[in-house]
Amino acid sequence: MLVIIDGMNVRVGDANYTVPTTSFKESFKPKLSDVITDPDGNEMIMVRGHCYPILRLHERFHTRDSYTDFTEGIFVMIEQMAKAYACS
Repeated sequence: MLVIIDGMNVRVGDANYTVPTTSFKESFKPKLSDVITDPDGNEMIMVRGHCYPILRLHERFHTRDSYTDFTEGIFVMIEQMAKAYACS
């Protein structure tokens, strides 16, 4: 079976992933001053007055040779099932 989806390609380390455009909200360059760490150690980012959890894709997908300092890349804001995440 062949499935064709409209998506945006993102690279994490040496791996490439496709994010469906229906889930893609925006991309932006993060500022370190907008990052918050809660008492449990979870990272969040403030975007236009709203707080979103940060997903570090290199940790989730166990990629090598990726930048771990997110200020060197961009964030991709995705929304799935009424929840939004900032992915680095």
